[in-house]
Parts: sequence; structure tokens; C-alpha cells
Amino acid sequence: MDSADDLRNQFLTNFGKYYEAKEGGEPRLTWLYSVYCRMQLQKLAAIPHKVPKDEADVIEEIFAGILTKQQAAEIHSELLTDSKNPR
Repeated sequence: MDSADDLRNQFLTNFGKYYEAKEGGEPRLTWLYSVYCRMQLQKLAAIPHKVPKDEADVIEEIFAGILTKQQAAEIHSELLTDSKNPR
């Protein structure tokens, strides 16, 4: 089982690749990395012995002090849309 730190690091790595793919106009890679990001978020949201969280709350927590709640919600919305649309 991955630790919370491992999952956060995997999310950040995949999020960087997702962002590069999205900016580079690579729809298949955008889809792939959005799915990977959501997998890490779902695991972080369901860590045993902690109160379950929404994926957007996990994003807000990861980027605390950098993003607002609204920006975290927008990123979550984009990941959700991109993970459901393999082009």
C-alpha cells in the first residue's frame, strides 16, 4: 500500500505530465494522465483512519497556500472532464 506522501508525489508527477499534455494538444496523453491523477486523488480521499474527502478537497489540500478553493475546484472539474473523454 502506498503512503499518503507517495500518493501525493505520484499525483504531482502525473499532474505535471497531464498539464504538459494538455498544453501540448495531446488528447490521448491528456486523457491518460487525467485518469492517473484521479486514481491518486481517489486513493488519497479514502485513506484509512481519516475522514473521507472529496477529490477537489484533496487538490486544495495538496496545493494549500498556492490555489484557492475555487481554483482547486476548477482543476478537479477539468480532470473529471478530461478523464471521461478519451479522444
